[in-house]
Amino acid sequence: WFAAILVCIALLAFVAYIFFDIKLDRQQEQQKLINKDEVFKLSDLLDLLKNNSFLYITALCLLFYSAVFPFLSFSADFFLNKYGLSLERSGAISSLLPIGTVIFTPLFGLYVDKKGNAASLMILGSAILMLVHFLFMSTQLPPYIPMIMLGIAFSLVPAAMWPSVARIVDENRLGTAYGLMFSIQNLGLWGFPIMAGIILDNTNKSTEGALNYGPTMLMFLILGSAGMVFALLLRRYSIKNGRGLDKPMKPADEKKEK
Repeated sequence: WFAAILVCIALLAFVAYIFFDIKLDRQQEQQKLINKDEVFKLSDLLDLLKNNSFLYITALCLLFYSAVFPFLSFSADFFLNKYGLSLERSGAISSLLPIGTVIFTPLFGLYVDKKGNAASLMILGSAILMLVHFLFMSTQLPPYIPMIMLGIAFSLVPAAMWPSVARIVDENRLGTAYGLMFSIQNLGLWGFPIMAGIILDNTNKSTEGALNYGPTMLMFLILGSAGMVFALLLRRYSIKNGRGLDKPMKPADEKKEK
């Protein structure tokens, strides 16, 4: 019932937002604040697909989130089978991820605003994610340690990634860019949990004993590694083309990539 209440509140807030947005559009039309260049065109999507920085950061978004959220949905059962923990304790360890993001994401976001290093932080977060899945797959390290590390990684990358989009995409295409990124991200969040379940089923034909999560964790490790590649490509390309993703955040006064 609590979740249902939250959904109702979110729906009401969305409906209210729609009315305010319609009102704002009418005011801007009356005051002639909307330029023809700001109207959405299908060619905007093509322009985004020609932007290498946007392609790299979108690929990182897809792979990074696909290596985190699907794992989180399996994590309690993974802890139960690999470490022999109770469901209650497994769930408590899994909750370390959202708790960590609440603590660390604002701090890392503040750091990106003041000091910059957004591209480097995306690389660091991707590297930590790779290490976390390697530790889960190959060691018996107490699970709360990798989960705390995962919380740090999951704060580092989003805190640096989402503000960086505004630095590599023109302002009049920013909504389109975010919408396209979210759509591609959600494709991964739909497909990779299914793939993880298929791998888990096919590598555990026997119903006796604990489930072997090794091949499934290898999939998450591969996703994290691929995300690391695109984080490196993004930083290299931003340096080569003067995108300045490692510079402190400031009002957009640089020429965006066409």
